Amino acid sequence: MLARAGKLRDAPDMVRSIDPDFDVEYLGSLARSQKVDTAAAIERVVASAAGMAAQGMPRAIEAVDPIGAVQEIARALNVPISAMRDQQEVQERVQKLDAQEAAAMEAQQAQMAGEAAQTVAEAEGMVNEGQGTGPGTLPAGA
Repeated sequence: MLARAGKLRDAPDMVRSIDPDFDVEYLGSLARSQKVDTAAAIERVVASAAGMAAQGMPRAIEAVDPIGAVQEIARALNVPISAMRDQQEVQERVQKLDAQEAAAMEAQQAQMAGEAAQTVAEAEGMVNEGQGTGPGTLPAGA
């Protein structure tokens, strides 16, 4: 309230020289309660979006950044930084998972294409056998 009223003095030069955009974090019971409310609100939004997606509105989940939500909840609940992965490691892990999913999708598509080709070949073989022009038969008049 004092900061909003402009009644706080400027930060000391030493603090501003280290980080001119430093942020004051209040640790009192009211501040902790507000952070818990923030975490609960994020959880409600994520659950609501997931519920809407499950009910046939899949685009609702696109409004939520799941990694950002988890990070905000962790920050609001004062989860130690050491318990969370840094942004770069999260990004690397997501890229690795995306690559694995893409490779699995390609393998599945290749398998399906192979099965389809085999089915076509078998069908052509049956047609050819029915016409007497399959492998091992001579065309009529030969």
